[in-house]
Amino acid sequence: MPVADVYFTDMPSWLDIPKVTQAAAIILRTERSERMSYIRLLKLLYMVERESLAERGVPFVADSVVAMDHGPVLSRTYRLIRGELDAPEWEECIRTDGFSVELLESPGTSQLSKWEIGKIHEVIVRFQHLSDWELVRHLHDILPEWRKHEPPKGSRRDIPLADILEEFDRRGEAEAIEAELREVEQFRRQLASM
Repeated sequence: MPVADVYFTDMPSWLDIPKVTQAAAIILRTERSERMSYIRLLKLLYMVERESLAERGVPFVADSVVAMDHGPVLSRTYRLIRGELDAPEWEECIRTDGFSVELLESPGTSQLSKWEIGKIHEVIVRFQHLSDWELVRHLHDILPEWRKHEPPKGSRRDIPLADILEEFDRRGEAEAIEAELREVEQFRRQLASM
């Protein structure tokens, strides 16, 4: 199995890298003086993705989700942070140093809507009182999709989109969301091949 497929779940295999870069920059700039653990960044980005699905029925960055030891993770975002994806726009703005990430320069906010910027700030404020590991434990307690797919120690399990949406009585929308994401993925591949 190729490395890229290890983190792939039932959702289409692309990530809106400019958007996730801009969101990460807002979080880094706002919450922790432009540097934080990447586990915290991953948790906050997951909550923005989850709440976008819950409130709008639209993914925020269109990343697939896996359950890992420390909770749900946006799988391609995790690979991005670890330097496993070719993403010059990320690398110019955000640097990974061990288990921390640091903002090098602002990518701006041109890819984000007002709602998305507001949601990012709302998530930051809601969890700012928790340390990194308190945040991990808190999300373990409140996220049924992670508890349902909790993996054996040291492994990962896919979290289907339908299981994330189930909590919000939107489970039936998963198929339509995934079909739309597949269309976007196909369009992106066609553009890339031109």
